Amino acid sequence: MPAALRFGVIGSGTWARSVHIHAAASEPLVQLTGVLGRDADRTTAAVDGTSAQPFSQLEKFLDAVDIVGFAVPPAVQIRMARSVIEAGKHVLLEKPVAIDADDAADLAARARARSIRSLVFFTHRFVPELAKWTAEAKGEGPWAIGRVDSYSSLLAVAGDAVADSAWRHEHGSLWDVGPHAVARLCGVLGPVATAVARRGRGDCRTIVLQHDSGAIGIISLAADLRIAPPGGMQLVGSLGSAAPPAVTDWVTGARRAYRCALQRLAAEVTHGGPAHECNLEFGAHVTRVLSAAERSTQTDRVEVV
Repeated sequence: MPAALRFGVIGSGTWARSVHIHAAASEPLVQLTGVLGRDADRTTAAVDGTSAQPFSQLEKFLDAVDIVGFAVPPAVQIRMARSVIEAGKHVLLEKPVAIDADDAADLAARARARSIRSLVFFTHRFVPELAKWTAEAKGEGPWAIGRVDSYSSLLAVAGDAVADSAWRHEHGSLWDVGPHAVARLCGVLGPVATAVARRGRGDCRTIVLQHDSGAIGIISLAADLRIAPPGGMQLVGSLGSAAPPAVTDWVTGARRAYRCALQRLAAEVTHGGPAHECNLEFGAHVTRVLSAAERSTQTDRVEVV
């Protein structure tokens, strides 16, 4: 059996500790060797009880890893990912890859030029039962309409480490949960050709996507509701409708999903083969979709992806 690939995480915040580091430390296909963070005390605390070493310098961190996972805001991720890819390291990126479509396309081109293996952690696409449902639903089509609704009080809650992140307040649910919604719809309905979007009160967004397959995707988002109704996903076609199984514990679900993503990426790095659908090229497509939606709220027109 080949030796486990060395894996390191950039980021030592709450979500990094709860999901990325926790999952990597329990996955036998990788060896968690390092965590890179800005705050020395927090980074040291993040590796406590694991085999990983804390790092404060990117160059030394890169010497200790084969694959890098990211758990930092999009603006930090895109900057650091360029250096990581140029160093020849494979990457497990967070969503969104970037806020700017050109930045995302450039990163995908850099990875392609260096034959870097990549995944973007669209959580729903890696939770095992949801991934199975997505593959089955894709084969059961054609579907006429796909809808994803996501509502929360995340931006209305003070004192929560995730909710208080500056980038989420700046960009809202469009760029926080919007990538998940687009990735879920694309998993069944295929790539997106055009987007039209409207912005309502506060953080409310509604997006209508025209997929290359001819299907329509509808996304409704809001993360500033003090009392948030349940969301979900539904597909509608000539033979009826379908909905994915529910996930009730998203911390556990995210950990399971991250382990599955690690397993897939480690297998690609070790054995080669076709790239997973949620690679960096797809991540760049999701950024283009959301960029088109954001433009549409300003131009009041249908925008080409």
